Amino acid sequence: MKVYQTKGVFLHGINIIPTGTPPFPPVAVFSVDQIGNPVTASDVGNGDNFGRAIDMTNTFAIIGSPNHSLTYDQTYSLAGSAYIFEYDGSEWSEILKIDAGDPTDNGDVMAGAKFGTAVAINENHIVVGAESYNDTGAAYVFETQDQWSTTSIQKLTITPPNPLGLNVGDFVGCSVSIDGDRLLIGARGIDNGISNQGAVFAFNKIGGTWSQTQTIISSVPFSGGEFGVSV
Repeated sequence: MKVYQTKGVFLHGINIIPTGTPPFPPVAVFSVDQIGNPVTASDVGNGDNFGRAIDMTNTFAIIGSPNHSLTYDQTYSLAGSAYIFEYDGSEWSEILKIDAGDPTDNGDVMAGAKFGTAVAINENHIVVGAESYNDTGAAYVFETQDQWSTTSIQKLTITPPNPLGLNVGDFVGCSVSIDGDRLLIGARGIDNGISNQGAVFAFNKIGGTWSQTQTIISSVPFSGGEFGVSV
């Protein structure tokens, strides 16, 4: 069976092996032994960019949809969202949709934020990047103690190398990664004296709160390097 590029998202616990001889074309063709149905969100729309970012662990997956618009007291275009799916042994089912929170109830939803640009998941935590939040970017950590039936949320406080703070186009949250009680947040547009050299912010969970412990920059920074575009 051959699988071609598609607007859907395919998730399955199988090995996927590229066919042909490297280098592979931008749209790769894969040979697989079996495949499930494409996964879609309950309210996905045209242009939502559902599947822009995906991560999974055990029987749970998180899928970003950064161009999704949200409606609370008004419509927040391109605010973005992410969806948690659970695998029951035969298929994936959506169990929860998450976003930055109702802005009328101390939430952080913002038009154009693109929440869901990057996602990462481990046993009890999900990290979501919103690289266009307030034109500088942001990242959030969700935590559960009951298999994602309920969640709590913490917006990460970023201290950039630039003493003047975050700037337009820093793209904080363009990439995210988590391992246990440690996580990384990429910011490909950070300048710090060199245009778009990029940086990565490291956080540890200390006393139940995620706190920044280090700022990582390239040992050989250069203009346009975009260090942190992927972590």
